[in-house]
Amino acid sequence: MRNLLGCFHKILYLFSILFLNFVFLQPINSVFAQEDLSIKSTFHHNWDGERLDTTIYLTLSTESASTVVTYLTVTIPQTEINPEIFSINRDKVLEHTTHKGRESTDLVIDLEKSPLYKDKPITLKITYFQSLTGSTISLLSKLNNIETNEFLFTYPSSIGEISWSSATILNQEDKGGNVKITTEIPNTDFVKIAFGEQITYSFDINKTLSNSSDTTIYSEVTLPINNSYQNIVISSINPLPDKAYKDIDGNYILQYSIVSQSAIDIKISGFIYMNKQDSNDSKEYIIEQNPLWKISNTSLIRHINRYVNTYGLNISDTFSDINELKPEEREIFYESIYHYVLEYLQPNVNSVGSLSGAERIGSEDILVKQGMSSNEEYADSIIALYRYYKIPARFVIGYLSNISNYDSEGIYHYWAEFYDQDKKDWVIVEPFFEDYSKTPLWSKEMKDHITLIYRYSNPFNPKLSFFSPQDFTLKLVEQAPVYTNKAKIDLVLSPFNISDPYLSGVINIKNNGNTILDSFTFKKSKPEISEYIDYIGNNQKILILPNQEYEIKFNIPFKEVEEDFFVVMDINSGVNTIKDIYVKKEIELVKSYSDLDIFSKLLSILIYIVSLAGIFFVYKKVK
Repeated sequence: MRNLLGCFHKILYLFSILFLNFVFLQPINSVFAQEDLSIKSTFHHNWDGERLDTTIYLTLSTESASTVVTYLTVTIPQTEINPEIFSINRDKVLEHTTHKGRESTDLVIDLEKSPLYKDKPITLKITYFQSLTGSTISLLSKLNNIETNEFLFTYPSSIGEISWSSATILNQEDKGGNVKITTEIPNTDFVKIAFGEQITYSFDINKTLSNSSDTTIYSEVTLPINNSYQNIVISSINPLPDKAYKDIDGNYILQYSIVSQSAIDIKISGFIYMNKQDSNDSKEYIIEQNPLWKISNTSLIRHINRYVNTYGLNISDTFSDINELKPEEREIFYESIYHYVLEYLQPNVNSVGSLSGAERIGSEDILVKQGMSSNEEYADSIIALYRYYKIPARFVIGYLSNISNYDSEGIYHYWAEFYDQDKKDWVIVEPFFEDYSKTPLWSKEMKDHITLIYRYSNPFNPKLSFFSPQDFTLKLVEQAPVYTNKAKIDLVLSPFNISDPYLSGVINIKNNGNTILDSFTFKKSKPEISEYIDYIGNNQKILILPNQEYEIKFNIPFKEVEEDFFVVMDINSGVNTIKDIYVKKEIELVKSYSDLDIFSKLLSILIYIVSLAGIFFVYKKVK
């Protein structure tokens, strides 16, 4: 009996497979046999903060006189949904068969041999709902093998403003307590949207530094950087480094000494706040020559200059200096170089550049000989072009977060920044990602780009200290500690003797916040203390970590010291500045230097007389 039941189950199983093959495969042939059949989709999402209602309109059209559509197969790249299908033309609900896979839902829609005419398209409406909460959401924007025609999203205005959208928002309209937005036509399966004033990530560094040699070595770990679009909060560093400093390119580096035949487990945690701020970086950047970032091909330059002129500029074939242009012309020039790289390179997503062992070739060869390029080669190329035209540009190694529609699979990403002398700020440029995603990114806030390392003076250094996805992990969070940038300074003077020619002491800086203090400047002091600081012994590139202190040593000639001894400082953390920190020290000084001079002279005469008398008595005794 058991064998009979088993045989019966197998027959039913085989029959179901044959039935599904007939249902799924036959309609596809029926529909797509029509070569001139066109299908376009429009997405309407309505979200109240807890429930998302999705409506997809499908428009079937043909260029032929007429045709008949029996079945239509639609694949929705979502699971856990139960769609309903309605025919707009027939004003009726349509029957459909649902097949749910691991990552998608297939619908086989019975169109009941609907006639399709050239001037009378068929319109279908697919509706379903899902539970959806959180401040960052993903909205379906594309069906498999079907072109998207429009994307709309409606949400209550009480939820707040959108801080990030992976698709550029073209229009925003307030209607009856709701906000309705229209984006550019997405080229990806989902549009990712975040709400709130800023986007925040948590990060963790877990790395083992080992030393198998017979001598002590020094190993370094890099931290994310404070700049004009990201702020860093440090929760814990264990163990604390032997040294923390900012290198010549502005990187945050922790240095550890590791004794022979030992290892150290480094654990660091913190948060990254993506929050664009105004910058006032007026530093003059010297553009250093490097073969990797050098353009010397005159034919290439002539071609680029003629391309730039198509944007309304009028430069010569030999033009090479951005400073010859007016401010409004410079902005056009920056963008035209960006679009030149977009037009002449194509994204190669199968290579992550030198991280995967690939040879790093020169930018000129990339632009002249190569079409398919990695994100590293895109960055090298645009840096070389900007630098040729006397525009400071730097190489960035970072991380693309999961709010981006680019799946880096845990591998680090490369992009570039150029210095806009009129905005006095560094601007992110990402031609690779725009080419890949087909999403306009010029002048867009990049809240999915987290900076780890800058390379300006050398295209190969500093080295990336993270080699596996486990070394550095990033996660989007909705709650995080408040970013706090606080510092306290104090004047500590060494004991002073009347015979000392200098007044020695230290300015003690304590980091009372939870971010990293990376530089300081003296605004005002009495006396002018910056003249008496030993800058060899005092490293201005030092990083002051949370709850740590740093001492600035000074030696002031006593004659320059006044009773009202005070210092006013600015202490910086990226572009954030704690302004006008004031500290004062009262010093009791000898009122009359003339009395002191008379006393010292009398004392000198007395010592001289006593010395002569001693010599005389010794002489007499010996004689």
